[in-house]
Parts: sequence; structure tokens; C-alpha cells
Amino acid sequence: MRKTITALWLGVASCLLFSPAHANAEDAAAPSPAIRIQGNNWRMAPSDIEKVLRLASDQILRHFPGRKLGDLTVSHWESRPKIFFDRGPRGDYRVMLSASEGYWAQYTYQFTHELTHVLSNYDRIQEGKNEWFEEALCETGSLFVLSRMRRAWETSPPPYYSRSWGINFERYLEDMLAEPSRKLPADMTMARWLELNLPALSSNRDSDRALLVAAHLLPIFQDNPDGWEALNWVSLGPDDDAIEFAQYLQGWHDRVPERHKKLVRRIQQLFGYEPPPAAQSNARAPSSRAGA
Repeated sequence: MRKTITALWLGVASCLLFSPAHANAEDAAAPSPAIRIQGNNWRMAPSDIEKVLRLASDQILRHFPGRKLGDLTVSHWESRPKIFFDRGPRGDYRVMLSASEGYWAQYTYQFTHELTHVLSNYDRIQEGKNEWFEEALCETGSLFVLSRMRRAWETSPPPYYSRSWGINFERYLEDMLAEPSRKLPADMTMARWLELNLPALSSNRDSDRALLVAAHLLPIFQDNPDGWEALNWVSLGPDDDAIEFAQYLQGWHDRVPERHKKLVRRIQQLFGYEPPPAAQSNARAPSSRAGA
């Protein structure tokens, strides 16, 4: 959404070195859906954009074993990035980005935000009291992928790009996390912040507040990257658009398999909630809408 790091364009012309893509078995990404770059108004070759978006999507999709997604058609416009609820004529997800030229970190940031909407069952809660949390999860997905892109780029850069260019993803992330809007006041906990802000969040998903929440969710997913799979079970409750946030999180906790309960519990604790002592660990399989 921003072009704050001029270094992101640095080296597109001056650091062009042929580097054949390669990756070891440990870093092999899960199969990605097709990504189609539509239009010619990017001021950058669509094939290069596709390669970067595929590399970015692999950083999070690898944590969704068995999750099958429809293809993504990505178009450029000058407004805020978004994903449409209605699918395209081929059943594809329609994503709009405002990034252009060679600002690869900005492409990554915008695209993975919209991709995380898909992974968090965004079609289940289009409006409602807890829609803001989905927005925070999507922002967290963007930050998480940015934190992985330097290593991914250095391991398997797109053809003709220098491995050393990958540091720009790290710089972009550091700049974002340094923003005052992403920091709590020194004397405030997230639990207290939520208590003060939940009424406003419940009536408006307020993406600015989501920036702050995401900065505090990020370490939880960095500690347990495989926990991203828990998004398969988020927002699947029949009343998740209307119930209180504490109940919403508890429902998510109750639905996830045992292997992901610790991650959801950490999120509950971040916001000052504790699962009931008698909470059962019976996991419900995600609906077909979740794609798992």
C-alpha cells in the first residue's frame, strides 16, 4: 500500500544476474494455485510479477497441507487492494493490487493479505462483529510472509535477479513494524487495549486498528508456523458474525484439532481470555467451504 522504501527498486536494473532457481527438499513449498496476472498496466513484466507472487504464496501455503484453492486472477488498479467475494467466470478468486513497477515487497504485502482472506474463510463473515479479527489475521499473514521472503528469495530468486536483493523484504517489514500505529502504549497490555477498542472494532472492522493487532499476533505464528493451518477452522461457527469475541475465539479453539489448540489458546491469552477449564478437545472437521 505504500512505497516507503526506495531501495525496493534499487538493483532491478543494476543487480541483474542470472541465478537459476533452486530449492532443497526442506524448503519445498506446497503446490500453489495458478496465479494469472491480468492487464498490461503494471509497468513491469507480468511474468516477473507471477514469479514473485508465487514465491510469496508458497511461504504460507506450505503450512496448509491438503488445502485446495481455486486459481487467482490478479489485476492492477489505483485504489486500495481488495479481493472480491464473487468469483470470476472460471471460479477464480479476483484480486486487485495497487503495487506496480518493481516494488516486490509491496506486491508481496498486498497479495498475501488478500490470499490470507481466502485461507481464513472470508466468504463466511462478510459483515459482522468479528470481521475485524479476520482483517488482523490477513495483516499478520502479510507480515509473516515478508519475514520469510528474504531467505526464500536468497534460496530461489527469480531468474535474472540477484540473491542479495532479498534484504529489501526485511527492510520493508522493519519499517512497517516501527510505525507508531503498530505499537501499544508502554503502559498498556493488549487485553486492556482490546477492552477499550472492542466496541469500535465490533461496529467497524477498522483496518488501522488491525495493524496494531497483527504486530502482536505475528510472534505467535512465527513461533509456530504450522499453526497457520488453524485458519481452516476459523469463522465456521453458525453465529460467528454475531457472538461476542470471547465466544468467537472459544468456538475456534474448540473446532481446531488438538495440534493447533495451543496456538489458539495463546491468542486467547493475548487478548486476556482463558479457555474454560472444562473445554473439550473434540475437533470438528472443517466444512467443505474451508477447502481442507
